[in-house]
Amino acid sequence: MKTLIFVHGWESFLDEESYLDFLRDTYAEYYVTPWEDKEKIDYRTHISRRWIWDGEQVYYPAMPNKLNARYEEWKIVFDGVLAKMKTDDDVTFFGTSLGGCFLLKYFSEVEKFDYKINQIHLLAACIYEWDFSAPTSYEYLQKLWNQVHIWHAEDDAVVPFSVGQELSRNLPEAETHFFISEKWYGHFHGVERIPELEEVIFGK
Repeated sequence: MKTLIFVHGWESFLDEESYLDFLRDTYAEYYVTPWEDKEKIDYRTHISRRWIWDGEQVYYPAMPNKLNARYEEWKIVFDGVLAKMKTDDDVTFFGTSLGGCFLLKYFSEVEKFDYKINQIHLLAACIYEWDFSAPTSYEYLQKLWNQVHIWHAEDDAVVPFSVGQELSRNLPEAETHFFISEKWYGHFHGVERIPELEEVIFGK
């Protein structure tokens, strides 16, 4: 069975005071808005639908406390998703923003992984974010060579483009997909389709 696992992003903070400042200064301003009756569709929706149409399965776990995320809590949920897999399942991982940071830290801690990895996609991934500390090692991911894909846009206003460049230096054998600002991909948030990503996953 081919399985697709998404790990979404959000926020992590050093301490409670920083979290409360975020709620006051950022969350209330940008996320407290009038309700709109619309279906949320983005690049993940299109990829997931096609994946399921092909008879495969998708997991999109809602990670706990996403506004003030903690690595150990996310790791428990992630391990729970993996427990549903069979060791011969062919797994593709997506980590966006903090989700990419999570995958980097998670795979820096493993010496042996019991599941077959097809691809790992790191989209606008940060390398560390407070509780999601920097990877202790890139050794495991380096062994995967071009199964690892790094995606980043020059106009990303959340995770600077320089972070994607740094990540590519740490994973020199990974496939890099860097986009100029004119593509308007930004942080990939709300982007409806990423044809380049679909081509890598599904082929031409």
